[in-house]
Amino acid sequence: MLTAKIFRASALFLTLLLVGPQPVVAGGQPALPQIVLEINGKKLLTEVAETPKQRSNGLSYRVGLGADAGMLFVYAAEQPLYFTMQNAGIPLSIAFLSEDWVINEILDMKPFTRGPYPSKKPAMYALEVNQGWFERHNIRAGDTVSYSAAPSDKP
Repeated sequence: MLTAKIFRASALFLTLLLVGPQPVVAGGQPALPQIVLEINGKKLLTEVAETPKQRSNGLSYRVGLGADAGMLFVYAAEQPLYFTMQNAGIPLSIAFLSEDWVINEILDMKPFTRGPYPSKKPAMYALEVNQGWFERHNIRAGDTVSYSAAPSDKP
């Protein structure tokens, strides 16, 4: 019986990794609007968290994140930002962005830690991705992010 539970859990984990970011029923949030971000020619399908509740939930309770997926946290104005990983089990990297979409800094965050992970400068956006994604794509502070609408599901 325990083996069957482990198998089902493993199958769910692998499925979620293959299909990309999905909300988890227990404690997660509904699917969020998506946009495509581009940094140095690398595209990233990104969920947008713009309400206080969406930002608070963030990637909490997720079991995986697609290889080229992330979450963009949007604020009304530049301000000091503080993040925690208290309920997030995925190792993440976070980029703090200015109002004009320039990356101020990038930090790595450990799962299930309270941090805090503060921005050194005021930021209007924060972008979370799988840990190491920025490094693998040679993305650094000073790079500019652009965006477009998410791809349509229609052929």
